[in-house]
Amino acid sequence: MLSHGSSHLQVHLITDNAGLEFVSDLALAHYLLSLGPDHVAVVQLHLKPYPFFVSDATSTDLDHTLALLSADATPGAAQFAQDLRRALSEGRLVAGGTGAVSRAATTPQAWWHMDAQARAELAAASLVVAKGDLMYRKMLGDRPFPTDTPFSKLLAYFPCPLLALRTCKAPLAVGLSTAAEQDVGRRRPNWRTSGCCGLVQFADPPSISSVDEFADRLVIHMA
Repeated sequence: MLSHGSSHLQVHLITDNAGLEFVSDLALAHYLLSLGPDHVAVVQLHLKPYPFFVSDATSTDLDHTLALLSADATPGAAQFAQDLRRALSEGRLVAGGTGAVSRAATTPQAWWHMDAQARAELAAASLVVAKGDLMYRKMLGDRPFPTDTPFSKLLAYFPCPLLALRTCKAPLAVGLSTAAEQDVGRRRPNWRTSGCCGLVQFADPPSISSVDEFADRLVIHMA
């Protein structure tokens, strides 16, 4: 995903919930930034403009979380917050909840409906990390594709390499072999919706120019 020899990368993170989960997002951002600007130049957090699905992290949550960490007596917490504030001031950490990508994340439409501005913003990324079950459902358009459909094939419309991190809380799932689906089904019959299981899936789409949506298929036009 991020090859060892790559340089001046831009990593975008589409965040999910506020609270402890958001602290883990900040920890990932901190680690990426610690690799140095010659490797990871910028980490961009796409927050939500409002709590779209009850507990989504917003710009207010970023300010609140950094303030709490700054005052925390846990060893390293205040330094962690200080590092992130410095990265914000230097422009290596970029955070916002009103941009085109944040707006696209808070519509009921599938990700393939993102507008040209959102597509252009994401096309500049070396990698997008998208968090949450709802974002995964938007990637699939809430459609019940066969479970063995390759994730990379379905996400061919996305404008840049994408890593999806998801706790399974909805019936939709792709990218699993029939054997894997049967195995987890035996051990966890309600694995799709109980939150007991998760998926980590990666796609590196080709360059495309447009997507046409039909009732039974997507038609992807190559650039």
